[in-house]
Amino acid sequence: MKIHFATSLIICLLLLACTVEQAQEPLVEGPEKAPKTADSSLYISTDGRGASLSLSSREGELKAAPDWGAKSLRSYHKGSSFRYLGRMSKAESLIRLEGVDHREPWLEVEAADGYKGWLFGGCLSFDSLPSEDLRRLWLDRRLYFFFGDELAAEVKQYQREAAEIRSLPAFRMMYKKGGNLEMALEERVNEALALSSADSLANFFWLQHVLPGYLVYLPAPKTEYQLYRDYRYWGKLAGQTADSLDDQLVEFFYAAYPLDSLGYSLGSWSIALLEENREYSLLGRGQHLALFERLDALYQSDLNLEEALDPFKQKLLDDIFLTEHYWLSREEVLAELQAILAADFSCLQKSEKVELSARKAMLAQGQAEFGGLEKLE
Repeated sequence: MKIHFATSLIICLLLLACTVEQAQEPLVEGPEKAPKTADSSLYISTDGRGASLSLSSREGELKAAPDWGAKSLRSYHKGSSFRYLGRMSKAESLIRLEGVDHREPWLEVEAADGYKGWLFGGCLSFDSLPSEDLRRLWLDRRLYFFFGDELAAEVKQYQREAAEIRSLPAFRMMYKKGGNLEMALEERVNEALALSSADSLANFFWLQHVLPGYLVYLPAPKTEYQLYRDYRYWGKLAGQTADSLDDQLVEFFYAAYPLDSLGYSLGSWSIALLEENREYSLLGRGQHLALFERLDALYQSDLNLEEALDPFKQKLLDDIFLTEHYWLSREEVLAELQAILAADFSCLQKSEKVELSARKAMLAQGQAEFGGLEKLE
């Protein structure tokens, strides 16, 4: 009887020890023991394995399975890096992030610290060009859900036609379509941005992966997204045609934005000093005259693409008419302005030439600040 009682006591103690040991196991294992998705019916395999991703939302929960109700493995903050493991959930989840509704699949990823699991697609953005599968199965869903069928279909058609450009008329048509889409997309995303809080702005940088020929910026004070043309892309398209006029147009773009060929607001006709928070016109250096010469030749050609030329002409005129600070001396500024008037460019209307003459008279009287370069030295 004593032996039986002792045996029973030992068994009870062993069971109790096992129970305590299990209770002390951590809720989240190390990366090598992270739970795996057991049910393969929940996901599909895609190309693009190894793609670099980053967390674009303020926070993201790494889950054991592609579902909000699944076990949380770890939390990450905005900017955290991940590697795509090649699997995407079949089902989509709906959630609002930074004031914007997202209905997207989940992606299986590996974090920089080694943890593996699933992150909601709406929390992620690409660090590089996504694969074909990821564009089709992930970004296209985002495109259609956010912009609606009509506008998204226009973007997809634009993508297809851009890949098939072989002539100047096709180049011309694509340039015009790009401008129309630029305005439509900017309007829509900035409506959404207005609903975001200042410390958690809606992310739309993914647009540069679906609209070829454009890069997305959110310049200070971060109240409005802007889509800028990437003229290097348009240079590639021009190289696919036999005509030389689109090449001449692209050369003009490069001359206007020689630093990086991006159509941001500051062109080669001006300079900005961040420490002074001031812009200076470079009138007097010859750049305005050179650009007007290129513009005039393109206007007189068979290019027939005023949508590309008119904005540049206006930017050059605005720089002359509206600038209060000039980088060079008054004598140099007046000399180039006189050269522009003497050239009598056909692209300038009579009223614009009258305004240029009036501006020259004002500058001759010293109604502006000159010699920014000399003051800096």
